[in-house]
Amino acid sequence: MALAVGVLTVLGRLSTSAAWWLSIHMITLGVLTNSILQWSWYFARSLLRLPRAHRGAGPEQTWRLVTFNLMLVVTTFGMLWQNLFTVLIGATGIGAVLAWHGLALLQAARSQLGSKFAIIIRYYLAASASLVVGCVLAGFIAATMFDSGAPRWLEQLRLPLTVAHALTNGLGWIGLSIAGTLVTLGPTMLRTRIVSGAVIRAYRALPYAFGCVLAAALAILGGFASLAGGFVLIYVALLGWAVGYPLLEEAVVKAPRSFASYSVSAGLIWSAVAGVGLGLALVFGELPGYESTRGTVLVIAAAAGVLQILAGALTYLMPVAIGRGPGAVKVGIAALEWGGIFRVTLRNLALACAVVTMAPLWWMVVALTYGADLVIFAVSGTKQSHVGKLNEGNNEL
Repeated sequence: MALAVGVLTVLGRLSTSAAWWLSIHMITLGVLTNSILQWSWYFARSLLRLPRAHRGAGPEQTWRLVTFNLMLVVTTFGMLWQNLFTVLIGATGIGAVLAWHGLALLQAARSQLGSKFAIIIRYYLAASASLVVGCVLAGFIAATMFDSGAPRWLEQLRLPLTVAHALTNGLGWIGLSIAGTLVTLGPTMLRTRIVSGAVIRAYRALPYAFGCVLAAALAILGGFASLAGGFVLIYVALLGWAVGYPLLEEAVVKAPRSFASYSVSAGLIWSAVAGVGLGLALVFGELPGYESTRGTVLVIAAAAGVLQILAGALTYLMPVAIGRGPGAVKVGIAALEWGGIFRVTLRNLALACAVVTMAPLWWMVVALTYGADLVIFAVSGTKQSHVGKLNEGNNEL
């Protein structure tokens, strides 16, 4: 759906405002939030040694995913119909699901939050709280858009509310979720040991990074854009120190040699560029709305970052999650790595050209590379499952 919206936008079939909202939220909520909801429990179950039948990671998780996607559909139709009541129902439902998600993680980890790698769960808890705040802000934004009786002071806060909403959801929900996951997933993908002190750094940085997200949002709402920009830059520096630098040390020990690790590395660079760019824009007093060129570049850079991180992470995780034996896993990995260097190179060259020229052709190339990823994911999963079934049949014989 996100790819379809992007293509329709480039072809001029959607209005700018509707296209922006759909494009951003199909990616941030439709793609990324579904992925975070699913894979955060995958890591929680592994790190906390939860049984496969654990309710929070099993039946409750299914209900959370179903409810979340229903509320996302409700919110989407509410935005397209420009109906405030419908949007509020959807935003409230999404916020409730994320609160449920965070509380379920907290309950599962309550006896082990002091264990070494439970720091990742702490990142997920802070991220969930951020999205709940973001949903509250979304309700106020919808009121400024669709309530003709909204007070004037609220209407004047529409752009600051939108930026604060983007900060809590982008830096808080998505950024903290990714950062926490990469503490252990990064070295695992590089097939090396986690460097000494990496977990302690992540533990120490979390409360300050989370605090920066909330402080930046409050500063924006208070009219202090430059102060908000300072908090954003501190946030980027903190996560660079706590997560990025240990990953760099691990990459020095064992350099990236796969599509998965190349894609995550490229995604981290784009994310850092977007974060620094946003911080600097705010420091100089600009609230980069989506309709501005700078706002467009920042949104695209951020999407380039997180989507490449997701593509790389899924390339590594999918074969392991599907399983079906060592032989089947090798087949899945081989399919996912097909043309890996070419795919990463083409995508990032197209992204660089798109950001510099803003030409629709380059956006189409970027969209096609992500479309190719989806096809490759499907082919890989099908091949791996097929080989696994054949191996199981041979073992029975």
